Amino acid sequence: WSPVHPSVFLTVDITGRFDIWNLNNDSELPTLTTQLEGNVALNKCMWSNNGQQIVLGDDQGKLRIYDVSESLTNPKQDDWTKFTQTLQECKRSALEVHDHQTTHTS
Repeated sequence: WSPVHPSVFLTVDITGRFDIWNLNNDSELPTLTTQLEGNVALNKCMWSNNGQQIVLGDDQGKLRIYDVSESLTNPKQDDWTKFTQTLQECKRSALEVHDHQTTHTS
C-alpha cells in the first residue's frame, strides 16, 4: 500500500508486469500497467516513505526505481471518505455473493 494515499497499492508478477491500483477509481482494473522488457520476473516491490517512488526487485537481484505520478502521491481531501465508501461497497458485494451462493446450495 502507498504510504501516502489510502486507496493506492502496487502489485508485481513473474512476467515482469507491475500495476498501480487506485481503488477509488476502479477496483477491477489497474490505474497503470507496465510490462518490463526482457525475461524479467518481478518478485519484490516497495514504496519510498514519501510515496513518490517505487522500487522493484527481480529474480536476478536487480533493482529498478520509478517515479510515481503526483496524482497518486497527493491524495485529495475526500480520498479517505471515498476509500471508506469503496470498502463498504466491496463488503456489500462480497456479502451478496455469499448470500447468493448460500441460497442456491441448500
